[in-house]
Amino acid sequence: MAEIAANVLEHGAVRAEPARLGVTLRRATTAGSTVEIVDSGRPFDPTALPDQPLSDNIEAAHIGGLGLRLLWSYASEVTYRHDGVCNRLTLHLRAALS
Repeated sequence: MAEIAANVLEHGAVRAEPARLGVTLRRATTAGSTVEIVDSGRPFDPTALPDQPLSDNIEAAHIGGLGLRLLWSYASEVTYRHDGVCNRLTLHLRAALS
């Protein structure tokens, strides 16, 4: 959540006013939880971007795009929609195995 919030505040805010951000966490079942992040920043659909390839060495590494890689590694499903006012990003998180 920290990575998403940081990106909303850094990249999504419109100059005239800061982006607003809300997070709702729902325990769906014993199989996992659902997190919805709603923000008033510029429309941005993370599901529409291609995955950035990882570099073999630090010299060739590309800056950026790793936050989305984190998002996809934790979430079993990611959906996005813009409701005309806000971005709505929904993540379905698998339950931790015990």
